[in-house]
Amino acid sequence: MNVNKRIEMLMEERKWTIYRLAKETGLSQSTLAHIFRNDSVPTIATLEIICKSFGISLSQFFAEDYPTRTEEKNVSYNAVTGSVSFPEAATDSRYLSKEQVKLISGWSLLSNQQKELVGVMIETMLSQNGYR
Repeated sequence: MNVNKRIEMLMEERKWTIYRLAKETGLSQSTLAHIFRNDSVPTIATLEIICKSFGISLSQFFAEDYPTRTEEKNVSYNAVTGSVSFPEAATDSRYLSKEQVKLISGWSLLSNQQKELVGVMIETMLSQNGYR
């Protein structure tokens, strides 16, 4: 697997620039540029940081058959209406509900700060409803 290409693909899916990846990971733009130019190979620790920013695990990163978010469900989002459309396969009850797919698809597009805020909000709501 070409690590650089995989990172570029994940960035392209999210429409992230190197600047955005640097901001999300805390890595410098020059460090990322070295990786993309094949001047250096990222360490496992660096890859873990990059994966965390994308909302995926290292095993998902390296899985050859792990689908991209687009291939995974072909979920489309209309920014004007705020609607999400799901192909029939995405709503198969053996997998995830429409709500779960919508949540997971949106989650990977959030910044780390936004993910933290959503997590706090969920914990608060669960606590208020007596689940925690």
